[in-house]
Amino acid sequence: MFRITGRNMKIKIASQIKAIAFNIWLESVRDRLLIILTASGLLLLVFSMVLGRMAVGGEQRIIQDMGFWVLGIWGILAIMYLGSNIVRREFKRQTVYLVLSRPVSRPVFLCGKFFGMIIVLFSIFVILAAFWIGLLYVKSILLTDRHLWALLFIFGEWVLLASVSLFFATFTSPILHNFFIVGIAFLGHWSNDLKLFAENSKELW
Repeated sequence: MFRITGRNMKIKIASQIKAIAFNIWLESVRDRLLIILTASGLLLLVFSMVLGRMAVGGEQRIIQDMGFWVLGIWGILAIMYLGSNIVRREFKRQTVYLVLSRPVSRPVFLCGKFFGMIIVLFSIFVILAAFWIGLLYVKSILLTDRHLWALLFIFGEWVLLASVSLFFATFTSPILHNFFIVGIAFLGHWSNDLKLFAENSKELW
């Protein structure tokens, strides 16, 4: 009897997380700012072809670099927007009290928000990455294992920043939240350069 009850409890928790995550995805699909953000990313990828034609002998390099740049920056922008609104919106609409008044624990609520955020980010990532891969195919640029590994690690960065974003979103203002996200992303990308700069500064003194 205990096993059945425990199993039913797990199924109930999973269904609650799924419902909250699906609701986040539905709201994000209708969000105009996210649609504009995704569309602008696609336009920049198309613009990379124009820049590639203007460059002398560097068309393939520019298209590839521009693709990685758009995926990196647009992911941070999407995380900043989602993270700063995903919890605040619930308090603004006062729907969080309705949810928590039901048999939904706070960890389940936050897990649902997190997985919903990941689903939205995955949707944006798939659209941008698929379009970029299509551009590589049109320009006869060979897609190698390095490209796929780079895409995998970029999405891994998105997931990591999303978890940090949700953490800060629970107790900070949107401005502080965005400041922390940009700071963490900056430190993550420039940590080696900052280390070299610190070592060179020691030699000067």
